[in-house]
Amino acid sequence: MTTPTHSRNNPELHSVVYRGGDENCATELGRLADLIGLDFITARPGTPAEGVLQFASAGLPPMTVEASFHELFAPYFASGKVRLHVRDDAADILELMSAVGSTLRGRIIAVVGAHGGAGTSTIAAWLARVLTNKNESVALVDLDPNSAGIDVRLNIADEPGCRWADLGGHGALLPGKLNSALATWRSIQVLSADARAAVPLPSADRDDGTRVIAALSQVHSWTILDCGILNPKVRSWLEWSDAILLVTLPDAASLATTRVKRELLPRAVPEIVVVRSVSSKNQAAHIADMLDLAQILPVRHLRGMDEDLNHGLSPGDRPRSGTGRDIQALAEHMKQVIR
Repeated sequence: MTTPTHSRNNPELHSVVYRGGDENCATELGRLADLIGLDFITARPGTPAEGVLQFASAGLPPMTVEASFHELFAPYFASGKVRLHVRDDAADILELMSAVGSTLRGRIIAVVGAHGGAGTSTIAAWLARVLTNKNESVALVDLDPNSAGIDVRLNIADEPGCRWADLGGHGALLPGKLNSALATWRSIQVLSADARAAVPLPSADRDDGTRVIAALSQVHSWTILDCGILNPKVRSWLEWSDAILLVTLPDAASLATTRVKRELLPRAVPEIVVVRSVSSKNQAAHIADMLDLAQILPVRHLRGMDEDLNHGLSPGDRPRSGTGRDIQALAEHMKQVIR
């Protein structure tokens, strides 16, 4: 069944609403909602606020609430009301809130390389910077099974925060708790590989990639996935995406590989081919013809990028460069594609 999505910023329909005068109830429900990463308000008498999940305590014993889902979501959730004790039945309340969280999802962008050396990490990180600069919350996920750690490229390898090796268990991740545990780079929450482990490939009994995508996309406007070289074994991760950026280089061998790799992409997900180191509009048009595309998105080469990284700079630190302007254009084009 397809679940509906709604905006966390909708002023008329909140994720979780509590009606009542029990301050202890309000505090505990707010804490639980924060763990899931949902917006929560206490609605005073006469306030017209509505929520996907609604709690009420009028006329009930202390710390007791009745929970119900908004009638708009009746086709997806059970109808009626259930009475719960906010502390004793916290696990049941978290389950109800998790169901609400599954209807909330920001945009997910997968950045994949058609071949080695395409530069997916640079594109993914710079794109995340551009989106953050537009005052949108962004998560950057190192989703390359062969990665040594995107945190090195971002110069945050020594920063505290959860890495892939720190994730345990097999169940769903609490979005708010995971998000608060991650390393931060330029106001972006980052989940990176490190010397201990990268993201494991999905298996029959465990799929950490999907768990993380599902959790972080509930609490961010944008979740950027740095997937490394396109790998058919992680196709399920790409299918979560609202758009796939396939990154390549302009030489003949790279473009030949790109033609082959395009056939492996999920057909239902919009595809944007990004070609690095393109020097002119004529070259971009020629490459588009070679790939049988209406257009490709060129990204100019930034001279001295490697030296910048070695001296402590990171992707996006030169926003006025030709590369920076191209990434800005890429972000705007991407928004048009997935609108």
